Amino acid sequence: MAHLPHIIPMKQPSIAVIGAGIIGLSCAVELYWAGYKKITLFAEKLTPHTTSDIAAALWMPYKAHPENLINQWCKNSLITLNKLFAVKEAGISWTDYTELYQKATPLPLWMNLVERKTVNKLPSGYHYSYTVKVPIIHSAFHLPYLMQILSKAQIQIQQKKISAINHLTKQFDIIINCSGLGARELVDDTNVFPIRGQMVVFSKTPALNYSIAELGENLTCVIPRSQDCMVGGTIEENNWDLQPDPEASRLMIERATAICPELKTAEIIDVKTGLRPGRNKIRLEAEKIDDSLVIHNYGHGGAGYTLAWGCAADVKTLVNNYVHPAYG
Repeated sequence: MAHLPHIIPMKQPSIAVIGAGIIGLSCAVELYWAGYKKITLFAEKLTPHTTSDIAAALWMPYKAHPENLINQWCKNSLITLNKLFAVKEAGISWTDYTELYQKATPLPLWMNLVERKTVNKLPSGYHYSYTVKVPIIHSAFHLPYLMQILSKAQIQIQQKKISAINHLTKQFDIIINCSGLGARELVDDTNVFPIRGQMVVFSKTPALNYSIAELGENLTCVIPRSQDCMVGGTIEENNWDLQPDPEASRLMIERATAICPELKTAEIIDVKTGLRPGRNKIRLEAEKIDDSLVIHNYGHGGAGYTLAWGCAADVKTLVNNYVHPAYG
């Protein structure tokens, strides 16, 4: 893609990327755009069967840490998302997003990165709000688009579970670990934990052209997309159960229709559950294992789509500095 800068390294290292959710795919594509060609993607699951396929994918850093790095990753992700917005197949659109509060709350720092707007009327029970214009990344289009980039570039894609990093160190110079929740087993990281999320999928409602959320004790969000509307949700740490909970669905529908009456005319299509990869802070760092450089990039909580391209840019920098130290 001509609109993105290319850096051609002095040599072509062999690179393995573990994981085909949004974090792994963005890293693989970012490295390809940077001029690296000897890339192999390993993943137990591919789209449309990844956790990333379930996400509503509104650009908003949710359940991700540390805050001092979140804003920079958000900012850098926005740069790439703005460029990809011009590519119809990438599945990116913009929405007016309102966060509701029952009492005065400081402006979240990430909101300074996007255009602020005003809302004249608030739902009953809410006295404060912030409205911003943010991207929605439509996973049903975006993930296949990224896979298509890799396929056209003849990047090898192997649907295979990697159970240990050292299974790849003899074959690859660099290994990018984007295993998400799988990092608990892959690298024995007990700091990684599931954050169960459940969402109800509604039919598309033409009158609904904005996103709205209340991020209190119970997550309530309404996110209309090109073909449907995602309504959520739940935040259940250390819950591995993927079976839908009918009572949870009932409560989230009740809360969502209270803040968004347009939903009352929509039909329920589906209920989706997934496990966000939680961690006390995102792990983005490099280490040597055997003779390979291993770059870990996981623990993004509910902010994978929001931070993916910013983190991928940092991964690219670590690779560049390793392959060609003069870049640093």
